[in-house]
Amino acid sequence: MTTSFLHSLRNRAIAAIAAIAGAVAPGGLLFVRCQAGGEDQPDGPARPWPVRRSELDRFTAAGLTQMDLIDHAPVPAAFPFVRVIYQRSSPRRSADPARHGLEREVRDKRT
Repeated sequence: MTTSFLHSLRNRAIAAIAAIAGAVAPGGLLFVRCQAGGEDQPDGPARPWPVRRSELDRFTAAGLTQMDLIDHAPVPAAFPFVRVIYQRSSPRRSADPARHGLEREVRDKRT
């Protein structure tokens, strides 16, 4: 495999981050665990490729909020890894008091 081919594959994988983030429902969580790579670390032919922090930042750029990050193993690991939990925010409820009253009225009729 040529270096340009590997670079092209990696770019397509990184571009998929927006699609993955877009699949998270409002209020939903995304769990990411990947091999950690340094910003200067060159891509090698072996996969999985290490993921750089700047690449993980694309999840937040795509509208997710980082809730938790662990970048060290509690026990010895075969390779450095990072574990991140992201969340898509839930839509806000209407601030219209009449709307809240309507919701309460509907809820009361059901019971």
